[in-house]
Amino acid sequence: MSSKCGHTYSTTTDASDTICERDPWRGHDECIWHADDGGKPFDELKRERKDDPEKLDGAILRDVNSGSVNNSQARLLRKGETPKEGFKVGTSPIDFSNCSLKNATFENSRIMSTIFDGADLSGATFKNSDLHSSFFNDANLSDVKFNNSSFDSSEFEGACLNFASLCKSHFHRVDFEDASLTGLSVDRSHIARSNFKNCSLDGARISDVTAYEVNIESTIAVGMEISDSDFKRSSIEGLSGERIEIRDSNFIGSTFIGNTFDISELSRVDFTGADVSNSIFFESSMDDIDFSSASLHNAEFKKTKLNDIQLSNRTEFGEKCIFEKNADTAIEEDSFVNLALMRIPPIYMAFSGESHKEISKLEDSAYVYGEYQRILQENALFEEAREYRIREKESWRKLAILRSEFVK
Repeated sequence: MSSKCGHTYSTTTDASDTICERDPWRGHDECIWHADDGGKPFDELKRERKDDPEKLDGAILRDVNSGSVNNSQARLLRKGETPKEGFKVGTSPIDFSNCSLKNATFENSRIMSTIFDGADLSGATFKNSDLHSSFFNDANLSDVKFNNSSFDSSEFEGACLNFASLCKSHFHRVDFEDASLTGLSVDRSHIARSNFKNCSLDGARISDVTAYEVNIESTIAVGMEISDSDFKRSSIEGLSGERIEIRDSNFIGSTFIGNTFDISELSRVDFTGADVSNSIFFESSMDDIDFSSASLHNAEFKKTKLNDIQLSNRTEFGEKCIFEKNADTAIEEDSFVNLALMRIPPIYMAFSGESHKEISKLEDSAYVYGEYQRILQENALFEEAREYRIREKESWRKLAILRSEFVK
């Protein structure tokens, strides 16, 4: 048996720091961190953790059980405060703050309230493990694999999970605010009452996910894909991106306000009872979408194909579409145009025609009202369709005035 661990850090670029020189553990050639053995005593692991950040790349924690860990003690440690005396052994957590744990393995373990703030866990694996109430704030979790594991009540604020994989895992009351989730893959997982605010979901792949009361806010999602997923009673606001694909998914009763989808595809999506107001769909394709009892106030469907859209008599488009409202605002700012529209007295306009933004907005509103009529008629909602025929005519009337074509 060697006198030192001898584990080789395969990912290091520093030749002077390629070998672990800790003492071997219990008859193994490696130290307690690198020995490929299960059931390592939690208290012994705690004692071996130095106060300062350590290089623990390739560590193996298999079949480790922390027992009951006091989360309040973990929060004190994170603040640099000393836990109170009198607590039994095992009630304080392991603190891996700012440690390097690249390619580490956490398997069949229950390690509660563990502190990973600022740690580098890139390439690590969490399999069949429970890290309830743990802290990963500002940690590097790129290329990490989460498989059949639970992270309920954990924190990932400011963490980097680029190209990480979450499979068959559970995230309940988890905070991902300001996290980077580029290329994240989420498959067959459950996410509930969790927060994704100011995140990056560019290139993320979300499949067969159950999400309940999830909050996604002010998030960028270029190239994101969502399929076969259920977002019940969730809040998705201020999400924006292009080339987004959503298919075979539900957003029943969810808030879907102020989102922007450019050159995107939505197919077989259920927005029943959802609030989709102020969302923008530009040059996109929407096929087999259920907007029954949904609110579409101020939603924009500019240059967007609407096919097989399901509506109900409780679907609300609002009295005017956003394009006509914007045109009216612009017109009101020009008193000369305002007088013309009030027909005081009949006059001819001397504007520069198509250069006016008002004309473009009114053309868009006329097109949208035509689309509203078509999909309402396809749903046998003829009375509602008649209302938007009137609005379409009004848009054309305003356009005629602006183009100096109106005669009283």
